[in-house]
Amino acid sequence: MRVLVASLISLVAAAATACGQPAGDGAATTRTGTPDPPAAAGEREQAVDRANTELRRAARQEDRAAVLRAQRELDELAGEDPDPQAAGPGEEDGFSRAIAGLRFKQGPLYVQQLLTTTGESRAFAAVLRDYFCLLTEQARTEAAAAVYGPLQRRMRDEGVADFELIVIPVTQTAPRAEAVLAVGREGRLRLTARGRAC
Repeated sequence: MRVLVASLISLVAAAATACGQPAGDGAATTRTGTPDPPAAAGEREQAVDRANTELRRAARQEDRAAVLRAQRELDELAGEDPDPQAAGPGEEDGFSRAIAGLRFKQGPLYVQQLLTTTGESRAFAAVLRDYFCLLTEQARTEAAAAVYGPLQRRMRDEGVADFELIVIPVTQTAPRAEAVLAVGREGRLRLTARGRAC
């Protein structure tokens, strides 16, 4: 389920260090959604990508009406998404099984990419910054908590006691500490100063 991406080692290590924790020396991995879809699901994936592109464009232009239309489209398409938990039991450890249930490009957070490192209980959820910052502070907190809460419970059920979710903007470079938008740890999610101010 998780795909090895060697070039992300430095990115995840830098992000982990930026968040005040050692990055560890596990292999970096990324998930950007479900594995390559069968042909029947290909059209749905293309529709998700189109709606997600529209969400990004609308958020950049601060076109709230278009943002709402793109959200509705993504949420409708989410109803057609196969349950990712079905693939979870085959994963090798509790962290992997729990994280397998994260759904991408679905409300309320619309996670674009997930970065993890092998051997650590930390996940970096990359989101569209323009969209995230278009939300009110309360809505940003609620959106991130809506992802962190269920993940944290699944982690606890799998015996993972030290899970952390770090929300970052999608970036082509290693995220800096000041770019982190929200942090979920020890059962509580909080916006960072950057996440509050955007």
